[in-house]
Amino acid sequence: MTIEYRIATPDDIDALVRMRLDFQRDIKGDAWIAQQVPDYAHYTHLMRTYFETTLGTDALLAAIATENGQAFSISLAYVFLTSPHPLYFSGKEARLSSVYTEPAYRKRGHAKRLIELLINELRQQDVGRITLEYTPEALPMYESLGFTIRERHMHMLL
Repeated sequence: MTIEYRIATPDDIDALVRMRLDFQRDIKGDAWIAQQVPDYAHYTHLMRTYFETTLGTDALLAAIATENGQAFSISLAYVFLTSPHPLYFSGKEARLSSVYTEPAYRKRGHAKRLIELLINELRQQDVGRITLEYTPEALPMYESLGFTIRERHMHMLL
């Protein structure tokens, strides 16, 4: 058993697409996905195109865990630029998303290892702040990594 934690490459796009879709089904459920995404093949194509376009650019950093070459866990960081901030002059921020581990591998620290890898890479890229949405089950892990809860955040779908 050889487990590897690393930054994803274009060779990992199939695994990234599969696990990003699994993450969405896991969080929202099959019925919700079917209602929101009537053409799943087209949606999958869009997901693949997104990864082909952004992986390896400054806009996306993806970490992946594999066992004997088979991917079982991912974590994504969408990186974007805002104006300079008093706490981070670079203005670079990241949004952590799609922290997903296949059920057979959960509760063994794999997601935490991937997030640590992303944090280190983002630090090297001079990213000043990372935000995320969390589930109650994952809250202790995020807090152990140094994340804190911030109130007053809102969003609007367009």
